[in-house]
Amino acid sequence: MRPVRVRDVMTDMVVAVREQAGYREIVDALVWYGVSAVPVIDADDRVVGVVSETDVVPKMVFDGDDPRARLFGRGRRRTANHDASGDTAAELMSSPAVTIGPDASIVEAARLMEAESIKRLPVVGDEGRLAGIVSRRDLLRGCLMPDAVTAGDEPRRRPDVADRSSRYIFEAGL
Repeated sequence: MRPVRVRDVMTDMVVAVREQAGYREIVDALVWYGVSAVPVIDADDRVVGVVSETDVVPKMVFDGDDPRARLFGRGRRRTANHDASGDTAAELMSSPAVTIGPDASIVEAARLMEAESIKRLPVVGDEGRLAGIVSRRDLLRGCLMPDAVTAGDEPRRRPDVADRSSRYIFEAGL
């Protein structure tokens, strides 16, 4: 039995933005495609960073503040104000991007995500070019793949309502 690899669970149709993409284009991509972050790629499709909702929300909150206030702000507000001054993906992104190769195991990907406190990893192939993206949910899905079943495990299946002690399949807060 071979370990489940990142290439087995990654999304290969990735929403990405170029370094020169403007704030509005980034927000449009996040909202339109329902993603919480996008890789930033250069002219050669190499991943140079990641822009997440966390990177763009401060601009919405602090946009229009007096620029002098940014110099004298304290703590978290000062950092957020500084982030808010960016107008392009290159200025707003977290860089360098934490990436992983497609042949890494899902266990390696999970360890890297945990160590870096991130929710998704751009997957890079030859010469650092974007090949896909893998999220925590993708890694969980990998645990359900037949190759991930170890000796002694029962085959996994989706729980039915009858399998639950609750009358709800899912309810937030339970």
